[in-house]
Amino acid sequence: MSGSAKARQVMVVVQFAIVIGLVLVTATIYRQTQFALHDALRLNTSQNIRMQTACRSAFRQQLAAVPGVRAVSCGDQASLALGGSNTLVTMPDRSVRTLNLGIINVGFFEMHGLKPLAGRFPSRAHSEDVLLDKPVPGPYPDLQPTVVVNESAARLLGYARPADAVGKTITWARWSASADFAKLPPSRPSQIVGVAPDFTLGSIRSVIPPSIYYVDPARGRYIIAKLDGAALPETLKAIDAAWRRTGHERVLGYVFESASVQSLYRDVITQGVAIAICAGLAVVIACLGLFALAAFVTERRTKEIGVRKAMGADTLDVVLLLLWQFTVPVLAATAIARRFSSSARVRLVRAVEELI
Repeated sequence: MSGSAKARQVMVVVQFAIVIGLVLVTATIYRQTQFALHDALRLNTSQNIRMQTACRSAFRQQLAAVPGVRAVSCGDQASLALGGSNTLVTMPDRSVRTLNLGIINVGFFEMHGLKPLAGRFPSRAHSEDVLLDKPVPGPYPDLQPTVVVNESAARLLGYARPADAVGKTITWARWSASADFAKLPPSRPSQIVGVAPDFTLGSIRSVIPPSIYYVDPARGRYIIAKLDGAALPETLKAIDAAWRRTGHERVLGYVFESASVQSLYRDVITQGVAIAICAGLAVVIACLGLFALAAFVTERRTKEIGVRKAMGADTLDVVLLLLWQFTVPVLAATAIARRFSSSARVRLVRAVEELI
């Protein structure tokens, strides 16, 4: 093989090795981004809208009657990963554990597509779950409803399996609406009725904290509604009308939870799109180069092809001869890319995880 032919073969190998590497990088970033947006969250946020307004209000009742609204629930900053709120849990040995404290309403877990790992979620069929959801507003500092803990909280409380936590009693401090936040409220017992999987509506850049959830509409500051999506513009207009009917003059602000989650990973999504465009251009350039090289080699071997045809070779034999000449460097490029991609992809995954 002449020096120019060797140089062409080396250039084809290097070019396709780079192209295959870019494709692997693009696929890795895409898979990590999809994991962050869907799998890691463990939530169904499709068609969920969030509104910053009091849970205990006439608007919530009007909202539940709007056509196109499938479910309505409430939450606070902690349960929606918009802020933090802690409580102290006293263990049987008198030691203390600090847990995140999330306020929810009945249906909060279900509208996000969550299922209990053990036990059940709060329900109006169980009066002990909704002790604080009374027609007459009040702080009710002496009432202590049942709670749901997430998987991390169950482990922190010393339970090896989620099922072991169900039915157990924990002693914790509940902040009521009339509590003096300069002083820790007294701790009272509650029964654990269910264990939820670890989930977050925030970024998975942060560790999901051990959390307790309980129903307290008086302290819910956000309303979440799940829409059926069949007539979305009409449903949103009906929600605005319900908002005005309840005496509000300011514009109702709402955000789709899916859009809120995607905004947390906008930088990673942008990087993935940019690399995907570069990979696509590299593939096009590599294919054009391979086509030009095929045309050049075919022209150089015209006499050889003529001799082979004269000796009885058919068209398929000639095509296979030429195809094999270009398949070998492409296979070599694939082997090189795979050889270096394993360790490189591990480093890339770690880098993307740090970004996410």
